[in-house]
Amino acid sequence: MSDILIIGNEYEDILLLRAGLREQGFGVRVARSAASGVRAAHAIMPDLILLDVVLPDQDGFHTCQQLHAAPKLTEVPVIFVSALHDATLKAQAFETGGEDFITKPYHAKEVIVRVQHQLERVRLRQHIRETARLKERQHIARELHDSVSQTLFILNASVQSLMIDKAALPTRTQGQFHDILTLSQAALAEMRTLLYELRPRQIEETPLHQLLHQLADSFRKRIAGELVVVADEGQLPNDIKLGFYRVAQEALNNAAKHARAQHVTI
Repeated sequence: MSDILIIGNEYEDILLLRAGLREQGFGVRVARSAASGVRAAHAIMPDLILLDVVLPDQDGFHTCQQLHAAPKLTEVPVIFVSALHDATLKAQAFETGGEDFITKPYHAKEVIVRVQHQLERVRLRQHIRETARLKERQHIARELHDSVSQTLFILNASVQSLMIDKAALPTRTQGQFHDILTLSQAALAEMRTLLYELRPRQIEETPLHQLLHQLADSFRKRIAGELVVVADEGQLPNDIKLGFYRVAQEALNNAAKHARAQHVTI
């Protein structure tokens, strides 16, 4: 339910707006002055503000600028409401950050349509930003896979080939190769976990037991004791699976950073 904050001084107008918006399922709060409206917006960030141009303590233009000066309120859309039809006032409303301007007398249906339109624009902007972030994460994942992961894979394979005839190597060299192999395998496991974080869809498409085993592989070098995973191969809804995965991830982080456990079981 979207939260609409009405900042206005005309009691009858407020009643009309509040009734029409609530009938459409919106949550509505009311402030009768600029100061109380700014306080209400800071207390609980609204999804949209209906702002009267004329207020008892200061005009709506300064109020809009004051609201948008706060970082968390910068993108909250403001629709100005006024009985004045002056084109200069409308221009000033847009110059000070308003998204729309409604003149009185107005019909409740018109206000609701304009409110819905602004809320839809907000959702569209959020979707565009989220899509851009996802593309950037996918780009980073590709770069990591194509460069770091491939390098680690080649290093791991090279060390394994050198250890085929390890009996012919000095004991110290065998130990060094074994350490390099262990580190490269741990790094590969951590890289796989990181790639899952950068590609959320892969988490959804991978069974939980496989996710937990890969997560454990990435932590084995960081946990001194034995690390065991006990998980069946049953299917779970994605939200529950993600919840289990995050809990296991946080638990292993805590075990690696703070615990001195000799045995860890997931």
